[in-house]
Amino acid sequence: RNVLVLMQFAGFVTVYGMRANLSVALVAMVNQTYANSASGTRVYVPECRLDGGNHTVDHTLEVRNDGPFKWDQDTQGLVLGAFFYGYLVTQLPGGWLAGHYGGKSVFGLGVFFTAIFTLLTPIAARTHVALLVAVRLMAGFGEGVTYPAATVLWSRWTSPAERSAYLVFSFTGGDFGAITSMPASGYLSSLKHVDEGWPLAFYVFGALGMLWFLVWVCIIHESPAEHPRIASWERDYIEEGIGDSQDKVVKVQYTQTLSEKKNFLSLFVPVPWLKILTSVPLWAVTVEGCAYSWGWYMFLTGLPSFFKEVLDFDIKKNGALTALPFIATLIVKNTSGYVSDRLQKHPSISRSVVRKGMTFLSFLFAATLLVPVGFLNCSQQNISVLLLTLSCGSLGLYAPTGSANSVDLSPRFAGVTMAIYNCFSNITGILVPTVIGLMTNN
Repeated sequence: RNVLVLMQFAGFVTVYGMRANLSVALVAMVNQTYANSASGTRVYVPECRLDGGNHTVDHTLEVRNDGPFKWDQDTQGLVLGAFFYGYLVTQLPGGWLAGHYGGKSVFGLGVFFTAIFTLLTPIAARTHVALLVAVRLMAGFGEGVTYPAATVLWSRWTSPAERSAYLVFSFTGGDFGAITSMPASGYLSSLKHVDEGWPLAFYVFGALGMLWFLVWVCIIHESPAEHPRIASWERDYIEEGIGDSQDKVVKVQYTQTLSEKKNFLSLFVPVPWLKILTSVPLWAVTVEGCAYSWGWYMFLTGLPSFFKEVLDFDIKKNGALTALPFIATLIVKNTSGYVSDRLQKHPSISRSVVRKGMTFLSFLFAATLLVPVGFLNCSQQNISVLLLTLSCGSLGLYAPTGSANSVDLSPRFAGVTMAIYNCFSNITGILVPTVIGLMTNN
């Protein structure tokens, strides 16, 4: 289990790095003078350009040539959103495939194909923006299967009592990926003397994805029963923990031959689609997921541009400060996962109360801390960064709910329920860049 959680964590670090690097690299890729003028916007310096050490607004016209691509705000929104169109399409197929053929292969191949198309991103961008959109779409296809596949694996490797902590830790690889990829992408994009800099952000993370895939294939196994080197006490502990829950369908006796194990795991259990699609609890947690994802993608895709175009941070500082909110989220997520499991062991506190309470506090703090940012002036940049960091960090309180709800509702069909939840939640990944582009044209 510990090897699996570390490898899943590393896998999510990799795929989120390949997802988030474009947000920072785009700042170095786009000719901002053209982007603003093409949108009908007069080209001013950033809102908080420092003038003689004072935080003042200087509305002097500035003409810049800081990127090779002449893409307006709408085009940038399309490029950022293309990934999520692909990401949504493969959610349900990914959940079904993981449940039918196993989470190991589906998760691993998802990361592999995302890495391939990440490596092709610079070539596509230099060829035509339509090809770039297509490549990002294909990268989204690859990553779309990862969350459902990961959930299926954990339904086979953990008992309900310890599932939150393992799920949360593995999923926080995404936060760590954002934390590391943003400053790294900012630094790599600043190396103008090496192929203009920005392509390095895609080459480095794509190569890491390929390396991760090779390790994953060699050391990860579908279930405890298939693992040739697992200690007998750990295998027994996991299977006894699963007990008579719906997860028992995936239990396989260690004494069976490998062929028998594969035959057992490939047995198709029909998915009760009507019951799943008419499940009120499933749609309730899906609405929660949409609210969480809206805030998450607002930070992920919009923060680098806000720091540059409003707060006037250069590319290196931009990447470093953009990572702060995700560091806060990472800390809060792992802490809340531990707290959630501890609270559920208390005899007078139900799992439902824990899930609902942490969700309420997460959204309340995130919204309350975000609103004042719009009222701060340019002399309060540090306060803006602090509030944005705390707001994003508050979203981490939702992690135990979001990561475990699909398995709580239906362990046997966790891949499918996670796919539905994740599919609708990540529609916001398409909407947020588009809405930001429309709202910031002027």
